[in-house]
Amino acid sequence: MGVKKSIGILILMLSFAVLPLTYAGDWDLQSPNVSQWDVWKYIDPGTKAAVEQDIYPGTTQISILIDCPRDQKDFLGYYFLGHVKQTGNYELIFYLTWRNQYNKWNHWVGWVHFMLTDPYDLPKGGDVLTPDNWHPVAFAVPRQTSAGVQTVSYTFQAVKLGDVYCFGQSHCVKTDVNGDGKVNILDVAQIAKNYGRELTGKTDPLYVCDMDCDFWITRRDINLVCTDFGMTIPP
Repeated sequence: MGVKKSIGILILMLSFAVLPLTYAGDWDLQSPNVSQWDVWKYIDPGTKAAVEQDIYPGTTQISILIDCPRDQKDFLGYYFLGHVKQTGNYELIFYLTWRNQYNKWNHWVGWVHFMLTDPYDLPKGGDVLTPDNWHPVAFAVPRQTSAGVQTVSYTFQAVKLGDVYCFGQSHCVKTDVNGDGKVNILDVAQIAKNYGRELTGKTDPLYVCDMDCDFWITRRDINLVCTDFGMTIPP
């Protein structure tokens, strides 16, 4: 019989340092295994796992309430470290509730979630695992609103002992593209002028136009900036 566990946590804005991702259609290359990629370097040095838990074969349910940041465009929304204690079949189910308490930006919850393993061949097949419900729906959490629930699950067969790391990312929607303290036609025009452009990464000068942080300038970026049209941005 599998072991079923429930874990509830509150996360207060874990910082997410720059990840060198590109949207080139090679998503399996975006999440290499932990033996090749030091996941810790992308987390603030003083930050530990929001939940660090021994896990056993069967189903583990994790309920997470996430406070979105006020100003940070790139954000690690949750972080789970599971210690695999027995070989066997596992299911991890994350119930993620995203909360935006601030008056400044709307927040964009993306569909990018990762599970890394150390050692890399801990799961059967020895490969990086992506969520079973890939991709969860992306959505906006309006300012000063508690809203937005995602369910993300992973199933895998552990053939040896080790650790699994599960985390995801989301973003403040910084709609004041030109930084003049208000959202108007100038911001919309700057995004529209670059419509269809593919970005090289987070250091690309056009990243300021990328509202949903997917490294493409698309209609969704225009729609997101238009939701704040006419707004004066709070200090």
